[in-house]
Amino acid sequence: MKKTIPLLLILAGLVALLPGSPVAENYVSLNGEFYITYPEDWYQVDYNTVDYYLFSDQANRESFQYEAVFAERKSVPFHNGNYLILTLDLVGKLDNRQVDSLLTDLDSTFGDSQQFFPSGNLQSDLKPNTVYYDRANKTVTLLNEITDEDQIVKKNIWLMKIYDKGIANFYFYSPDSVYEAGKAVFSDIVASFSTEGIEQAMPREDLKMADVNRDDGGFGITYVIILIAVLLVIVIVIYLVRKRKS
Repeated sequence: MKKTIPLLLILAGLVALLPGSPVAENYVSLNGEFYITYPEDWYQVDYNTVDYYLFSDQANRESFQYEAVFAERKSVPFHNGNYLILTLDLVGKLDNRQVDSLLTDLDSTFGDSQQFFPSGNLQSDLKPNTVYYDRANKTVTLLNEITDEDQIVKKNIWLMKIYDKGIANFYFYSPDSVYEAGKAVFSDIVASFSTEGIEQAMPREDLKMADVNRDDGGFGITYVIILIAVLLVIVIVIYLVRKRKS
């Protein structure tokens, strides 16, 4: 019975190495001096992957000036599902006159109507080519529909978060079939925008090491450690069994 105690202690220690429940992660923009939180089933797409996609799609040069791109882990390639492109216009704090001018320009470009709503959450009945302005949260929202042969295949929400450094642009793309569910996630990401406590929001390097390259389907350093630990347990069990028989 005494021989089983060390084994139990070893097993207890190995359990501690197993990853816990996945948690939401922060993205800190050092350029924009803010951070956002995205859910555990999303990830930040590698810059090389995004650049290759933009190049293949013959995007204009301005499109490459993005801050970061986020997508659902289950989407391969990332642009087949819900994804979010974040860009920055660091023009400084906008006064009321400049905000009014921005809204007027957007109206003339994208539509002929302007709506106001007090909540930071996205409305369920956003209409295409309509400018929505939330005065309390200083956000401007536009919905665009992407069509192919007169069929809506994808929707794009462009949300501008106006803050002290300028404008953070959130471009959310979603297949029409999953748009409603994806919109709720997008709304939560935007609502997490904060310019306070940036240092506390910075991810610890030791926790990010296993997430350097998510294109491997999630098989990272953590899982290598688990595999080694399991093999170690097997070796210890075999050793104890042989010692008991001798």
